[in-house]
Amino acid sequence: MSMTPLQMCTVRLPAALVEAVQQIANERGLTFSDVVRSALQSVVELDPAVRHYATLLYEISKTRSVLLRLLDTQLTKPQVDTLLAMAEEDATNYVRERLGGSNGTV
Repeated sequence: MSMTPLQMCTVRLPAALVEAVQQIANERGLTFSDVVRSALQSVVELDPAVRHYATLLYEISKTRSVLLRLLDTQLTKPQVDTLLAMAEEDATNYVRERLGGSNGTV
């Protein structure tokens, strides 16, 4: 890492996370602290655009999950399949339109 003086910080972690970090450290020949510092640094330095994209992707996935669960409880399988096929076509067309072309795959 760098020659910057380090400060000690105490955190409480679940045992499973400690084990996972230790396993990664062992596999990579690093110390536990090296792995934790690297992970924290990557979160702190995450590009705002990437963070925004990740947040949008999470929200879209969450919304999709809610809608699929709702469909599964309210409609028959053939109805759900038809609706999903229509939605896929609409989404594909929308993305193609937004990307400025109508040929090729999405």
